[in-house]
Amino acid sequence: PHTIESIRAAVTRLVESLDGDRELLDAMERDGESDAPSAWYAEHLDHTMGDRFLVNAIQHLVDNARAGAKLINGRWTLMRLSKRDGTFVLSDRPVVRLREREAWFLPLEPKSALTVFPREYTVDARPAHRVAKRLNVASARQARKFVFCVQDRHEHWLRKHLAPRGS
Repeated sequence: PHTIESIRAAVTRLVESLDGDRELLDAMERDGESDAPSAWYAEHLDHTMGDRFLVNAIQHLVDNARAGAKLINGRWTLMRLSKRDGTFVLSDRPVVRLREREAWFLPLEPKSALTVFPREYTVDARPAHRVAKRLNVASARQARKFVFCVQDRHEHWLRKHLAPRGS
């Protein structure tokens, strides 16, 4: 929510700036355009300013030399949980990194997560439910404000692992 709110505020400022730019409005009018500049942008480029800002935010992660090299050169897979493995929780800081494995996880929905492992990583024999629990605990600990879950049984352990306020 904090990052999304920052993106929304930046998009609002940009749209207001473009749509209020007299020089740009005059140039568009001379070219026979009657739409606001931000509407013209969305129509002609097939994405909104908000979409562009979100892509840029993700791009900054990949552009980071340390993180980007690991992500780009990693082995990307989709981890799916079976019925008996439980579900993933999702927090307002959804990307989880397990440092000892140098692995990155992004829960996509309650039963699946995008995973990125170093190429040299070999899959160990840990059961999926244990991996899910570690990811869920890490997700809860790094949450700023929100954690979402679909199973009532998560509520008990979530209280224990939620990040302390002010962190």
